[in-house]
Amino acid sequence: MYKFVVPWVVFLMFGGVVRADSCAELVADLKLPKKMKTRGKPKIAKWEDVDKMLSELSKRFDGTDCKLTFGEIFRHKDENVYFPLTNTAIRIAPEEAFTGLVVFAKEGFELGPYVGRVRYERSGGLYARKSYQLYYFQYRDSDQKNQSVGNRLLLDEFVVKWPDLLDRVAVESGEDSETN
Repeated sequence: MYKFVVPWVVFLMFGGVVRADSCAELVADLKLPKKMKTRGKPKIAKWEDVDKMLSELSKRFDGTDCKLTFGEIFRHKDENVYFPLTNTAIRIAPEEAFTGLVVFAKEGFELGPYVGRVRYERSGGLYARKSYQLYYFQYRDSDQKNQSVGNRLLLDEFVVKWPDLLDRVAVESGEDSETN
């Protein structure tokens, strides 16, 4: 009996898996989809909750071959809800996740379709030795010119309609995904 137990103990100590190995295990472990809490008028999903969940998934996806849509991660019964385009969401979601979606200001007025993300590097300055990367995005205005939202901190200033987003891939890992 010990012949069989020892290899399993060694496997679990050194090669065993302590994280979720599949999408199904990850979804079950995190109890997805999570109900989105909202604030304001129009209703916008809380950026803090969105960033926290997307960051957690990004970390937990390491070593798995998985793809989840926004609708598999978040849920909301009201279709008149907006989803915030945060720096974290722009960074973690695949490049095409927001492409073509109409971007709105948080007050609800339309700005134009999402064109793409832009990555830039910021030096650590006085407080950090290393530089770090941030992401922002561009949209196309009514004059067909690309407009940048700038390299400021994006929380819930810019949003997209939740029903337009829920079937798009939010997080992806494995051989086909790009490294963020």
